[in-house]
Amino acid sequence: MLNSVGDVYNIINLANRYLSYNTINLNKFARKSKNKLRFHQIYLAHATLYAAEYIDITIRLHLALWKPLKKIPDLLRVFNELEIPLITVLSNIECKGVLINPNILLLHSRELTKRLAKLEMQAHTLAGEKFNLASQKQLQSILYEKQKLPVLKKTPGGGSIN
Repeated sequence: MLNSVGDVYNIINLANRYLSYNTINLNKFARKSKNKLRFHQIYLAHATLYAAEYIDITIRLHLALWKPLKKIPDLLRVFNELEIPLITVLSNIECKGVLINPNILLLHSRELTKRLAKLEMQAHTLAGEKFNLASQKQLQSILYEKQKLPVLKKTPGGGSIN
């Protein structure tokens, strides 16, 4: 929530970014020749080190991120009113799974496909030509050369489209 753009949010990356700390690499313990071990197959001493570090990092991240979060009332409200209540819901989904009606899913998929096609046609109309929306080069050409939008962030391939 504090910096939600363009990053991978897992404990390893968060520890590195906010604590300047490199965590134990579980793969170091999980390799056995060519076969990767599951967590319950790792030596207890190694699993204990990993789990203890995970808990320690979680607490340290909480301490590091709580102060800046408290300074932004809107984010604190989102955290308290949305994020925290969702913990129980997501935990239940993770433990029990979800029941999906394949017929409803198919209908929803068809509906989204139609909406995406309309949006793509609108993009082509606005650009005055057809182009591949999935092509970074074509999108850069449309946005920055044809539409003359300002480049806010540069990448090695030109203006960022993120």
